[in-house]
Amino acid sequence: KGCQGSRPVRPKTLCAAQRRAIGRASPSTAMVVPMMAPMEGGINALPREVRDMLGQIKKAVYGLWILGIPYTVLNPLSGFTVLILAIVGTFLLKEDPQMAACYSVLRESIIGQCCGSGGLAMLPPFVMLSILNAVFDTIQLVQIFSLYGSVALTSPLIVLKLGIWICELVAALLSFRVFKAVMPPLPDGDSGYQQLPGGFAAPSGGGGGGGGGGLPRPWPPQAGPPAAGPRGGPQ
Repeated sequence: KGCQGSRPVRPKTLCAAQRRAIGRASPSTAMVVPMMAPMEGGINALPREVRDMLGQIKKAVYGLWILGIPYTVLNPLSGFTVLILAIVGTFLLKEDPQMAACYSVLRESIIGQCCGSGGLAMLPPFVMLSILNAVFDTIQLVQIFSLYGSVALTSPLIVLKLGIWICELVAALLSFRVFKAVMPPLPDGDSGYQQLPGGFAAPSGGGGGGGGGGLPRPWPPQAGPPAAGPRGGPQ
């Protein structure tokens, strides 16, 4: 039933039918919230295999800093994205003793106002940026080597870009594995359907159209006895 009554309904007022509709939609909404919630907690609380992967990511971040600074001098526009990824990786590994000094310098600068407090909350953007950088650099390197071949390796810019691409690829693969390991499993939600004989599905909740309260019906339909005609015989 919809909203009834002679008084006009204010925009922020919900009737009973609207509240029931929102209540029915809440399970699907609850499944989306954990995916978007920021990750919290310390790296030291993670399992050992996850910490080992973060240690490999640290080496990739080192490579991004070492190769990204001269690459940015030679190619500022493209090198800016490399330094952004290195900064996000540094904030991600802020609890690492070898990264603490670099993190403290960045945290006190204007960059720290953009990246927050760091930690595992920086894992999703690090995964996304490393994957995007690796994909774009793969396309560029394929185009360069298809045009110039091995002669392209004589350019310092291409050598730096190749090393950066390796660091980005390692960071993308390992950070995605860490992301899957630390993400909490989603609860199994009720899809609202149950299997019928013969491989067909029907809504399990009540109130469905066509009567029957949403209960499954046998399939295929079973033919009943013939109805009696006006004189007692079959029609």
